[in-house]
Amino acid sequence: MEILRRMRGRGVMLGSDLLDSGTAELPAKTAGSSRSAQDSPFDDLFPDAETLAGRDGGRCRRVFSRVGLDGTRSAQGYCCPADDWAGPPASWDLASLTGDQCWADVDPGRVLYLDTETTGLATGAGTYTFLVGLGRFESGRFTVEQFYMEDYGDEPALIDHLDAALAQAEALVTYNGRSFDLPLLETRWYMQRRRPRFPALHLDLLHHARRLWRLRLPDCTLSTVESRILGVDRMNDVDGALIPGIYFDFLRGERPERMVAVFDHHAQDIFTLGVLASALIRGLREPGDQRFAHAGDQWGLARLYERLGRPEEAIAAMERAVLAARDEDFAYRLAMHLARAYKRRGRLEEAVAIWKARVAQSNVPRIEALVALAIHAEHTLRDFHASRRWTRRALDIIEQHTEMTWHGPLPAAGEMESRQARVIERQSEALRHRLARLERRLERLGVGGIKGPQA
Repeated sequence: MEILRRMRGRGVMLGSDLLDSGTAELPAKTAGSSRSAQDSPFDDLFPDAETLAGRDGGRCRRVFSRVGLDGTRSAQGYCCPADDWAGPPASWDLASLTGDQCWADVDPGRVLYLDTETTGLATGAGTYTFLVGLGRFESGRFTVEQFYMEDYGDEPALIDHLDAALAQAEALVTYNGRSFDLPLLETRWYMQRRRPRFPALHLDLLHHARRLWRLRLPDCTLSTVESRILGVDRMNDVDGALIPGIYFDFLRGERPERMVAVFDHHAQDIFTLGVLASALIRGLREPGDQRFAHAGDQWGLARLYERLGRPEEAIAAMERAVLAARDEDFAYRLAMHLARAYKRRGRLEEAVAIWKARVAQSNVPRIEALVALAIHAEHTLRDFHASRRWTRRALDIIEQHTEMTWHGPLPAAGEMESRQARVIERQSEALRHRLARLERRLERLGVGGIKGPQA
């Protein structure tokens, strides 16, 4: 589903089965398409599957899978190495991760990890959810139950049994579920004239993963996080973009064996959700863990701590990020963030020490340390001479950059260059304004002026 979600964000339609409106054109039913238990290939593919009858007719199928938490693979190749991280999330872990104390009262066994497979990318009435998985930690294992709609007429039965399962849940955990899975499921419920009974608590792990790893990873799709961070390697997998077509083929009776790969892909997605929740909790508990040693990870932890209202832990993570950074531009940006955090916490001497230490790295666009020192000298030290020196130094750097741009080869006038030029112009205007104000103040004070410590 991650490939589908990423493509959905770009407005891409998949296959000849999708209309311009983004809804799936359902394959025409053939005679006997309401399959009986005797003629369905599903029973041969999944001999242990349960058949669940709906209250108004129809049926859905349920497939169970269970794995341990030590990373050992099941017979199908699934794995869930949650014990390598923080183990099954406890209630207080989830409260800590979400910043919502309501999670502290949740029964961990009634937290469901949810994912879907669908016939398309839209969330409108033309897109069906044909496979829904619910996972949970229980008794030292992770269990996944997959509910499958074998034909379109079986949707009421699918919703009957999903609704019963969700009504017993106290919370949901998804990956991009807030934007995709839950809106789509709500649509399917309403199409059946039903009101969804989703639990009030919902944790979307996508947003936490982006905060933590976006500076290290090329993207934050679940498959990328899974392989690059969590150490989960799939034995065999199907491209998520092919899944709607495989389902349509199954409905036509074409190559039904490919549905096994769809179920495997979907089940592992849910097992991975359990591992991801455990990994995020490990990062908050043990930020010094070497698996989070990358400067981008530490900066991500700092942002997560800030969002959770834990400023001292955020500062500690920023400090580790600055020490771990190897790229000079990135290290400068991190140092400026750390200095601002020190200033907000009243640790002004430490902020000033960072600004002065980074003065030697000043260039365009790295003039923040000089500007901060000018502001500190003017408003805190009341040393207008020092503030004027810092301001002039910053303005000289901008003017030298502008002169080199005019006399050197002209860069391509792309959007990035135009944006940077506007930023530089605003900085230059602000510095000139500050310098003029300082000159007027010093003139009013006379030659003696007010002199503080030397800059």
